[in-house]
Amino acid sequence: MAYMCLHRYRRAVVVPRNPGDPLLSVLDYEGVTVTCSLYQWVTKIEVAHPDMAGRERDVADAVQRPTLVLQDRDYADRKHHLVRTPTGHWLKVVVAYEGEPRSGRVLTAFRLRRLRAGDTVLYPRSED
Repeated sequence: MAYMCLHRYRRAVVVPRNPGDPLLSVLDYEGVTVTCSLYQWVTKIEVAHPDMAGRERDVADAVQRPTLVLQDRDYADRKHHLVRTPTGHWLKVVVAYEGEPRSGRVLTAFRLRRLRAGDTVLYPRSED
């Protein structure tokens, strides 16, 4: 493994030999394949959110069986998959969808204390 220093966070992180290798590959709640590369996990998610270290399974579960899915406010191709944690927080996984056939990739994952008001709920759909 090689080492890389991320100056923004002033931390040295281990970069995998094959950084494009998928760490996660799961089907989301709509049956679309969602992946997260080892590189994305190690250099982005764990660096920005150290409490997510070792939480790969929780992220996969949030993508597969979300409690809520919200539309991103700024990007039409992104969705926020959310589940409640045992501590009462929310685990939020941001997924960008692209291509034909459609696929997704995890951009980030982190815990929240509460949700913002006014977000568009995509799942579960209301029965209006």
